Amino acid sequence: IKEFARARQDPSELAEAQAAHRAWVLARSQAAEARIRGDQAASAMDLLLADQAEHRAAFTSAMLAGDGEYALRLTGVLSWFWYRRGHVAEGLASLSAAMELYPEAPPAVRSPALIGMAGLYYLAGDFAAAHLRAKEAAEVARAAGDLVAEGRAITYRALFGGLCGVPHALPDARAALDLAKVAGVGWLEAEALMGLGMLLLFARETAEAGERLTESIDVATRTGHRFVTASSVWLLLKIDLLMGRTDRALASGLPILRMLHEDRDVTSWLVMSHTLAGVLAAGGLPHDAARLLGAVDAVGARVGFSPLELDAADGAERDERVRRSLPPDELADRLREGAAMSPPQVHAMLDELLRTRVH
Repeated sequence: IKEFARARQDPSELAEAQAAHRAWVLARSQAAEARIRGDQAASAMDLLLADQAEHRAAFTSAMLAGDGEYALRLTGVLSWFWYRRGHVAEGLASLSAAMELYPEAPPAVRSPALIGMAGLYYLAGDFAAAHLRAKEAAEVARAAGDLVAEGRAITYRALFGGLCGVPHALPDARAALDLAKVAGVGWLEAEALMGLGMLLLFARETAEAGERLTESIDVATRTGHRFVTASSVWLLLKIDLLMGRTDRALASGLPILRMLHEDRDVTSWLVMSHTLAGVLAAGGLPHDAARLLGAVDAVGARVGFSPLELDAADGAERDERVRRSLPPDELADRLREGAAMSPPQVHAMLDELLRTRVH
């Protein structure tokens, strides 16, 4: 019926209706995106999840109409949602198509899309492409006079540059923190502190890394930026794992795992769960470690994201430790059991372990 009606509709009326639909979709998406870094993240994510068909229809009609500016604005707004849900392939394809359609877009339109591409390339494990896009985003944001976008881009440039072995990543991260403070935006400062802490951890400067990460959690808590809270706890958990403090790592990681599930953050849930599997293996719990790894593999396969992509060095080592901890047949059984577990069942398993190990 819809196709019949569309075939008989006046083309100008159809174009007008599609333009109105695009405006409605962008307004709703912008309103949700404005709340996605605060304590209303779950409701914002729910709205964006419910509107996915609308996003795709609006993006398609914009591309067909040659409205590159709209396509860039919409994809820039949706990029953080795609990041947290693990929609890497869709996000990169949409952002790339919009960029190609409107290469001469003004800086204020280009910078959010470039930042979004940098983050998604990071999730895909393409750190060189992530660094290149972040570097371009910083230049474009500066041209636009957008301190917040520039601060985000420099944080990304430093972090992804560090992952690529680019010199001066740490000074770059400190510059991003200074810029965030000048901008006076709390969530941006929390992200900059987290990025600096991560680079310090990569450099094995664990004492200062711990200080910066703890500071980032304080700022994130004040601003309601639960993603940064989770990310910084994850990094502190990795320090605990390095120090052999497995019980403490499990105790700090489980509440965050629940929070990430509440916030509909699939990628961070997978990354934290994968790290906790390594914690369990290091703590002498190979069967539970394998179950948790099985759950990670299953959820990751469904969304098209693997924690090994963004945590390649440490993640591969943890993954191998879990897989070596049991004979092949036993490992396969435990992985199969884990693959059948839902996130709440994973949390319940870890709860029971926490009760028996820590208390």
